[in-house]
Amino acid sequence: MGNFSDSASATVNSGWCQQENVEYDSIEEMHKPVNSVLGRQLHFQGKNRQLLGSVVVSAGIPNGMAMACAPLVRYHNSSAYTDGTCFVLESDLTQKEILVSCSQPGLPRTDRHNEFGSCMEGFSGFVDESMVITGLSIIIDFVRYLFLEFEIFFNNENL
Repeated sequence: MGNFSDSASATVNSGWCQQENVEYDSIEEMHKPVNSVLGRQLHFQGKNRQLLGSVVVSAGIPNGMAMACAPLVRYHNSSAYTDGTCFVLESDLTQKEILVSCSQPGLPRTDRHNEFGSCMEGFSGFVDESMVITGLSIIIDFVRYLFLEFEIFFNNENL
């Protein structure tokens, strides 16, 4: 499982599309077994079974940003909580930023779903030339809430 790209003029043959390095810092990291993202241990099932690419959006303009999200990513093998993660990409598909809004300090998880229970960053998304918006589905006290998280970029700098 992964994200692949090809050119608009590509023909079907053995080299017509290539896997893109979306969620790793380097090509070498992409070929290693998946154990962590940003130093956080991934759940033992691994993100290849966690719907990476269930949301893929683009600014739709030359040199625009794109985003691929994995809303069901779980970190730490002792946790059943989903966090979700979105990868903001440059126009050449190199990683610009990783969004993990569900893992903010202060969100209580000690009493399971009686507090902040489950969060899925990236179940929806929008990208234009200066803004990235991700949808977050969150369960608090057994009630599901929907939120939008946004990042604003100006001249390729995150504000």
